[in-house]
Amino acid sequence: TLAKRYDNPALASNFYIMFGKVEVELQAAPGQGVVSSFFLQSDDLDEIDLEWVGSDNTQYQSNFFSKGDTTTYDRGAFHSVDSPVDTFHNYTLDWAMDKTVWYLDGAVSRTLLNSSAEGYPQSPMALKMGIWAGGDPSNAAGTIEWAGGEIDYTKAPFSMYVKRVVVTDYSTGSEYSYNGQSGTWESIEAKDGSVYGCSDPAHADFAVLSDGGEISS
Repeated sequence: TLAKRYDNPALASNFYIMFGKVEVELQAAPGQGVVSSFFLQSDDLDEIDLEWVGSDNTQYQSNFFSKGDTTTYDRGAFHSVDSPVDTFHNYTLDWAMDKTVWYLDGAVSRTLLNSSAEGYPQSPMALKMGIWAGGDPSNAAGTIEWAGGEIDYTKAPFSMYVKRVVVTDYSTGSEYSYNGQSGTWESIEAKDGSVYGCSDPAHADFAVLSDGGEISS
């Protein structure tokens, strides 16, 4: 909940995944200038995003960044969705070695190939989610415009709701580390495991968890 100016409530996982599949049942927050977000981000500033602007009850946005490169702003895309600030929807990210696929309620919204000219996210990422005031008057004019306009704090609180999250990792190991400074997936080391070492089992586990089941180990 964004209850007052300068609030920036967020959650971050205490683990990383190195490729994997993530699903969330989420209802975005309403309000002009209010931005709800759900994303994967690495310490190397690779990023895969889902975002909702509170004044737009017809769309959600997908985006990605490679190594924090923000020299161009044409990576984002808009996708139709029915009443995202009034209704829970199922949003899924399938981040694989060859491509990333965004899903809405089980249907493909977007596919990004690892051959993208603007880079491809490929370093260990944590899961993060939160709500922030993109329309705060202290922000850049372009940010305020993208967020739908200046936020009216007299209408606070603004709340985003997360009902359920499922996360599976396509790699194994107790921790991940960087070997050198290239930031490529080939440079990532998995302690006591391997990168992309359990893609098939992870898909099977994801199906069980997404259906409400449990994984014993």
